[in-house]
Amino acid sequence: MLRKFKNWLKKCKPLVIFVRLVKGAGRRSPLVYHCRDWTMNSVIYIMLQLMVTPYYLVKWFIGGKNVPGREGLAFVLIAKNEATYIKEWLDFHIKQGVSRFIIYDNESTDNFCEVLRPYIDAGIVLYETIKGKCRQNDAYNMALDKYGESFKYMGFVDADEFVFVRNITGGGGVGSLYSFVDEFMTAHPNAGGLAINWCMFGSNGHKKRPAGGVLENFTRRAEDNFSCNRHVKTICDPTKTLSGTNHNPVYYKDFYSLNENGDIVYSAFSEEVSFSKVRINHYFDKSREEFLIKKDVRGDVNNWIRTMRDFEAYDQNVIHDTEILSHI
Repeated sequence: MLRKFKNWLKKCKPLVIFVRLVKGAGRRSPLVYHCRDWTMNSVIYIMLQLMVTPYYLVKWFIGGKNVPGREGLAFVLIAKNEATYIKEWLDFHIKQGVSRFIIYDNESTDNFCEVLRPYIDAGIVLYETIKGKCRQNDAYNMALDKYGESFKYMGFVDADEFVFVRNITGGGGVGSLYSFVDEFMTAHPNAGGLAINWCMFGSNGHKKRPAGGVLENFTRRAEDNFSCNRHVKTICDPTKTLSGTNHNPVYYKDFYSLNENGDIVYSAFSEEVSFSKVRINHYFDKSREEFLIKKDVRGDVNNWIRTMRDFEAYDQNVIHDTEILSHI
């Protein structure tokens, strides 16, 4: 009986929307997202969020403001010790049409900033620093407040996620991702953002880190209907977004995340996996050696505890898939 009740709650869409709204609304407040700059006390954080939530509930009902003249697609990334592969990640997404990268450095101890320097000097990367644990959503909301009126679209993604548009003649030319998002959002007036499914890639059997980049070394993935592929990441319109979260933002009234088929995605998971048009290749594991380094040394921006069970669960190598290489 209890299980049936829980399943009913999950399927009650208005209730899901309301819970997400109340839970996430106050995160957009500078008072809340700067709280962890001062203290990691969870009680203080929750009290501050509760205090400002009524104001953001009113904002949700009124709606955001239209800001004309915005152009371009910006990716927001919070990263820690990602120097090894960040150049490949940046160069790939520049070719897909991402015009700016707002990168929050979460106390990296490698040469992360040094690798970013040419991109910072060129104005491609807007470099910020952020301290403390569990700062992912804080970084997203800082970016929304500081840069939201400067860009037409914002994507919240991680450094092990590569986003590309499929079935484009010539392998997805420069600007194809921005063009796809722009056409999609124009065609769907109630879209606050485009929710894109993961496609999980495994270790390819690598025990040690192979020489070279991610895309050429890790070419085996899970089947399309693998359960974790139901996860989504989102490219949103900042002026329709009340607050940012790590998978699916909270939007102002009457706006939603839609998947590539125009179906509403109510949470961090879509009901079905669909990535025939646009996809996120997610390289969560990489080699066994790299996973152990990530688990034991590098840490995680959300302070999640990783175990080898996670590695084994995501280490799916069923399908050989090199499609993304045509987009390099």
